[in-house]
Formats: sequence, C-alpha cells, structure tokens
Amino acid sequence: MKTMRFIGVALLTVLMCVGFSSCSKSDDDNGGGGSSASIEGTWFLKSEIWYDWNETANQPVSTPSEPLQEYGDYAKKMTWVITKQGNDLICKKIYSNGISYTYTYRHASGNEYYQWDEESGIKSDKIVFKSVSDKQMVVEIYDGFYRDHISEYGIMTFMR
Repeated sequence: MKTMRFIGVALLTVLMCVGFSSCSKSDDDNGGGGSSASIEGTWFLKSEIWYDWNETANQPVSTPSEPLQEYGDYAKKMTWVITKQGNDLICKKIYSNGISYTYTYRHASGNEYYQWDEESGIKSDKIVFKSVSDKQMVVEIYDGFYRDHISEYGIMTFMR
C-alpha cells in the first residue's frame, strides 16, 4: 500500500512540474526571436549604437564608435515602413530631414537579409532581424558585408 501511495505522489509531482513549466508567458516585448508578430508596418527608431569593425578579429571593436543614442521622440529621427514582397522586404527609410530612400532586402536565410542596390545591382549590407514583437523590433546591420569589407556594425531598436 505504501508503495502505491509513493508511486501516486511521484506521478502527481511529475505532472505538476510539467504543467507549471508549460504555462510561462511567451509574448514578451523583445519577441524572443520566435515571435509570430508581423515585420510589416511602420517602425520608429528608438535607439541605435554603432561599432567600428575589427577585420583581424572579424568582430566589432569592444568600444562603440557612437555611444548608445536613445531617441525620446522616435518618429523624429528615422522611420522604416516595411512591406513584404514574396520572401523579400521592401523598406522605405524616412529621415528626420524629410529625405527618404527605398531599399530591397533580399532574403538570404532564416532571419538574415541583404540590402540590394537596385541602381548598381549589387549586394551591400547584411541585415539580421534579431527579434520582432508587436511593439518592438531589434535589427543588426553589418555595413559593407557583401562588399570588400565590413566597415561598421550597428544595433538598432525600433518601436511601433
């Protein structure tokens, strides 16, 4: 009888552990990289930080070339309007001075894209969408990745 009770308590304990661990909140603001939130829409630059690239070590230098910039009025610095076209993304970048450019981001693999220059017909920057949620998007940019060398590495955070 004691053995049956022990097995019952052990089984109940296992079931409770599985039940509690499967009930975590998964819709956090950073997207966790696996969010089903749409990348399409209007995004306002919240912050950015840029590093020079160390070609010998093939990584960003340890000290940023431009310290983290936090923008209080997001819409005044830069806005990205992203739409999908098949596997590719069309990104209209609107700057605070009113100038805008439209870029095609061609899908490379996973969450990686490359910036395609329509005029010259060449790849330039590598763009990695690190996380996308309903409210926030974090992007890594490798400036010059597909040219001779990477010159800068940046992390940009956008808000809706």
